[in-house]
Amino acid sequence: LAVRSQDLGTDVKAAGMGGEFQPSDLYLLGDCQLDGLPIDQNFTFMTNLMAAALPHASPMNSTNGLLSLAFFLSFPAGVELDWHGTDGDPPTVIFYFGKTLPFTKGLTRVPLKQLPVSQLLSLTVNVNGTAVKAILDTGSPITVLSHRAAQLAGIETARVEPLLQPQAVSEGDLIVGGVDGRLVRLRRSLSSVQILAGDNVSLGQGRVYVGDLPGFAFVGEIDGVLGLDFLQQTYRMVLRVADNEVWFEELQDQV
Repeated sequence: LAVRSQDLGTDVKAAGMGGEFQPSDLYLLGDCQLDGLPIDQNFTFMTNLMAAALPHASPMNSTNGLLSLAFFLSFPAGVELDWHGTDGDPPTVIFYFGKTLPFTKGLTRVPLKQLPVSQLLSLTVNVNGTAVKAILDTGSPITVLSHRAAQLAGIETARVEPLLQPQAVSEGDLIVGGVDGRLVRLRRSLSSVQILAGDNVSLGQGRVYVGDLPGFAFVGEIDGVLGLDFLQQTYRMVLRVADNEVWFEELQDQV
């Protein structure tokens, strides 16, 4: 069943690093269960599920949608993203019920902040020794810094004179579009950077992208997006939205 947002009598909006947008249709999907569980072990974890139709295509061709905070809040004890597999198992996602995380050994806690209006989750990362407030974005394959943060962290990118070559794109650059249709050029850093979550959790090294995404201006006080390219350099992470925290276990070769 699809309904228009105005039919509900509410001003339904959504936001991401592409900016703020007004969903077109809202779909009432009902109750939902997790796929892949045995029939006798399956259960309903969310009722009266509502989904908003995005006004633009998914940035990743292999995905059909984005999970919101409402999904993660259905598992108060946390959602574990095991990037590299445990005890020979393949990479997995584990959902914990109850109120507390059943284990913390080997994990380090990093506080999260839920931003007003957008409700996006942010944390402080340390980039080349410089503190940067960034969005925790498991839906982004790359890590992005604003021009301001990159300058403070001493990160250099290839420079192209815009007046002489307005369409020039250096090797490794990306062109992305915001929900307002404006194209943004993201330049890849010339060298690798070191990123820590909080003050002491190593997220490894790698090259980042630099550019001013539309969402930076909308959410305010944010100068970065922490994406999968660095998150997956940890052994695993446990996201606990209800308590505004994320726990990391470092890879052994980064300890």
